[in-house]
Amino acid sequence: MLKKIVVVSAVSLLFLSTGAFAAGPGRGPGHAPPPGAGMFGGPGPMLGGMPGPGTPGAGPGRLLPLLLRSADLTAEQKAEVRKILDSHRPAFRRLFTQLRQAHQALAERLFTDGDLRAGQLAPEVNRVADLRKRLMREGLDVVLEVRRLLTPEQRKKVARTRAKLEELRREMHEILGEPPLGDPPPGE
Repeated sequence: MLKKIVVVSAVSLLFLSTGAFAAGPGRGPGHAPPPGAGMFGGPGPMLGGMPGPGTPGAGPGRLLPLLLRSADLTAEQKAEVRKILDSHRPAFRRLFTQLRQAHQALAERLFTDGDLRAGQLAPEVNRVADLRKRLMREGLDVVLEVRRLLTPEQRKKVARTRAKLEELRREMHEILGEPPLGDPPPGE
């Protein structure tokens, strides 16, 4: 039992550190990142980083920094990964800003006086859905570009690490049980 608790604690710390790693280099002492400064400058509920596990919109890249650590990247590969991330950062910032604005517009409509039907929210809901799709596509582009840098052996190592993390997630679920509000819907 103690071993499982240690494993759960270690995995939790790894997930938390992923957000910090993904946020990129800091701005120096005394300079906190602006609100919502997650991976690529977008909002990230997990310590200012990428969306955490189970977060809506948390795509396949959410574990990318952690998985890349297991790939033992060369100095050249690390420099190339940084270039890829830097090249996509403006698009992510723009999309996350637009998504935050779309969420605010939807919230404003939801919390107004008077009757409101789902159909009346279609423009706002469609805008949020479109932006999430665009974010997913941008994230997939990043993951695919980074993946092309890896050797076949590195891809195998990353796949093994991902499988181990998935097993640890299942163990955590066994230890901790159901989340207070149940499991997130499929795809989240």
